[in-house]
Amino acid sequence: MYRTSPAIKLALIYFLAGSIWILLSDQLVNLLIPPEADLLFKINITKGLVFVLLTTLVIYIRQSHIPKENSRRNLRKRKDGRKAYQEREEI
Repeated sequence: MYRTSPAIKLALIYFLAGSIWILLSDQLVNLLIPPEADLLFKINITKGLVFVLLTTLVIYIRQSHIPKENSRRNLRKRKDGRKAYQEREEI
């Protein structure tokens, strides 16, 4: 069975979140804020920094679970290997 790598999943999540953020937040700012250049500039800078902060948190949370998943998988493999070895010894 084909499994998608964690890096590809993370990249796709980042791409989708970034695209949605850019499209929707720009439309929202344009609807709510009058077109004053200085204010619009500050809002867009703040919006970009919020995006970077949120995506950084998502990446950290996602990556912090990978070692746990890998260690559980490795533990299962070791247990299965020991069990198979014991079964061979019994024969």
